[in-house]
Amino acid sequence: MTRNTSTQRITKPDYIKADNGVDGPTLIGLLTEQRRLYEQLKDLSCRQSEYIAQSDTQQLLSVLAARQDVVDQLTQLNEKIGYQPEQLAEMAADLPDDQRDGIRRLFDEIQAILEQIIRQDDDDRKQLTAASQKTGQQLKQVNQTGTAIHAYKSAPSSDAARFTDRKG
Repeated sequence: MTRNTSTQRITKPDYIKADNGVDGPTLIGLLTEQRRLYEQLKDLSCRQSEYIAQSDTQQLLSVLAARQDVVDQLTQLNEKIGYQPEQLAEMAADLPDDQRDGIRRLFDEIQAILEQIIRQDDDDRKQLTAASQKTGQQLKQVNQTGTAIHAYKSAPSSDAARFTDRKG
């Protein structure tokens, strides 16, 4: 059995220079794209809330599919960025002030949007849980009503006369 001894070369993201410095404009472009995708996700989150409130399952499923597409795009972009914001902030320390400030501003905007999405999703989860519990209670009542009706139906009926006349 032959063993593959080749090593996989790890490539640096496009915005990392050979001296491990950061190419500010490239990183700003990636972060701007990331912010755009988070904005899109936030808009879909708001639509999701509307459809939950309206109990519109078809539209909700459509929005959930669209959200998954955006999450997939974000996953690919995050792999392309390859670093956590804290690491990038350190790496960008040597950039000109305007680029460094632009990167910091983008980080802050992305974080604020992400927090809004998380809050909205938590609210939606609570609303869906309450609706599910309400539906469970309604189903329980339907079962109880069905049991009572079944009990009445299964009571033996008497074909014999209940009253007799004096003759007999």
